Amino acid sequence: MAVILAWGEDLLIKPSKTVNRKLIKKHWPELVPILTSLLSHDVSQEDIIKTLSSHEYKSGVKDALWELNHILKSIHLLKYIDDIQYRRDIRTSLNRGEAYHQLVAKIMAVGGGSFRGMSELEVEIWNRCTHLIALIIIYYNMHLLSKLYETALAKGDKAALKYLARISPVASQHLQLGGLYALSETPATINVDQVVEALEKILAENLKIQALVEDEL
Repeated sequence: MAVILAWGEDLLIKPSKTVNRKLIKKHWPELVPILTSLLSHDVSQEDIIKTLSSHEYKSGVKDALWELNHILKSIHLLKYIDDIQYRRDIRTSLNRGEAYHQLVAKIMAVGGGSFRGMSELEVEIWNRCTHLIALIIIYYNMHLLSKLYETALAKGDKAALKYLARISPVASQHLQLGGLYALSETPATINVDQVVEALEKILAENLKIQALVEDEL
């Protein structure tokens, strides 16, 4: 763990070394454009690492960036240890990412996962289509959750609002992607209001069961 400032011997967590401040200051004008590109997402981390780590690119900028990273990593680790909410936010973010990957995997498993294509272009189209379907499902889930939330908010149902806040829009347990698909040139319209009405009944039942369990406890 690296830090810039001096430390006392009585500290519970001590750094293993200090950062090279002179190296960071020396290459700071070159580091600023790199950091700006990362924050603006103009360039990916992978591309920057490849460029800085290539044999053709010999410069102290990479070492300076590594030293700067020691500082950021130390701040992150210390905050992770000390801040409970920070740890919760990180776990929530990781869980959402994992849920999205599970949804994509479920979509890709349709048809035994054999629809991959015979060329690089076809494989790329397959992957893009898979992610498009995942985004459509997430949008559909969010639309239903928003309708349920608006209804509960209008009724002032605090229990329902609290329950809905814990439901992930990336949830896929309710999806059945297997089976036969009938494709028609005439688009069918989904009656969202009927779906929401059915979900409201399910939500009410779940809240009753939850209340009974809490009373028993």
